[in-house]
Amino acid sequence: MVVVIVLPGGRSPGTLTAGNFPGQAGNPVGFAATPASAPARWTGNATWPGAYPGSLSSHTGDITTSGTSTNYLVFAFQDFTQAGGTLVTGSFIKFIGCRFQMNGQQQFGGMIELSAGSNHEFYYCSFVPLLSLHTQPPNGGGYTLWPTGGSGSNLYSDTPGTGNANPATAGYCIPYTDGYQYAIRCFANGNVVVDHCDFWGWGNCIVTGTGSNNIGIYESWLHDARYGGSSGQDHTDGIGYIDSGSAPNNVTIDHCTITSFGLEDGVAMQTSTTGYTNWVVNKCYLSGFDYTFFELTAPTSSVQITNNIISGDIAWTFLPASATNSWFTGQPNNNKWVNNTLKINPGNMDVASITGSYVHYTSSQNGYFIYPDASYHATDFT
Repeated sequence: MVVVIVLPGGRSPGTLTAGNFPGQAGNPVGFAATPASAPARWTGNATWPGAYPGSLSSHTGDITTSGTSTNYLVFAFQDFTQAGGTLVTGSFIKFIGCRFQMNGQQQFGGMIELSAGSNHEFYYCSFVPLLSLHTQPPNGGGYTLWPTGGSGSNLYSDTPGTGNANPATAGYCIPYTDGYQYAIRCFANGNVVVDHCDFWGWGNCIVTGTGSNNIGIYESWLHDARYGGSSGQDHTDGIGYIDSGSAPNNVTIDHCTITSFGLEDGVAMQTSTTGYTNWVVNKCYLSGFDYTFFELTAPTSSVQITNNIISGDIAWTFLPASATNSWFTGQPNNNKWVNNTLKINPGNMDVASITGSYVHYTSSQNGYFIYPDASYHATDFT
């Protein structure tokens, strides 16, 4: 079943697949989908502004002022277009039904740069390239064919052995020079909520920094990253920690859609000098990238990777998961790897026949459990 809807505000009509993952018709995201009533994750301490009114007001300038813990500063239905992104140094701020536009190739600042303060919340916001360049991904991207442009193409993101983007994927992505480097950089003092937001056109989407603890990303859709560059300019990651220092604690990624062509990791838990503590990835729909899920450093405690679907919509270049079985065997220190399954869609090829050297799956393994080391089994990991 498909449902045809029209979303105002710089996006063409799209055809969305029925369902309840973010970006499907049963779970719309982004500014135009802002509902009349607050969502379940709403933390209060401010007045919900109601449904999207049909237009946005222009906003420029950084945000240096603060609300209070009982009376948050609210930005509702604003269109942020500041060149180089918006710097946020205030605290106790909520963004509701806003759109953030930016163009930037290797800028180190984010479209939203959380560089100081704490308690920053985003509900039903959209993070997109400049509308003057693109109002939607090529051929509608994930808005036309959920979960992302190129779904079912049986193309992989990387050219193995080169670290460069596969040229065959360029037709499904906006050019490298037309996108932006980061959507949200969480480099402040933490307590960040991202709920029902829509992200496309990025090089890295949501990155976390040392000390930026207590981050929750819920019901959000990351799709249609920009083209990674013919010389491997982008190190494309969806959500995670990528800075090789001390990873933040208490990060939750819950019921999100994270799927795209990309040169690195959909969920990135890269080198951390202190391990990982209290990271949860639960009930997400994941596909694509070089590694769809990647954890390079052993968990310390309470790292729980549970109930996720890893799908062949976009062929991962190397592996659907990259971790170590022994980190989770017997659930030591409350570290869990449970009920993570493989989904093979009609028309998905055995990816081994595409890349030639990386054995991925056969159609008979649809519904199998994926272990941390990316092996497939008829019974769950314990």
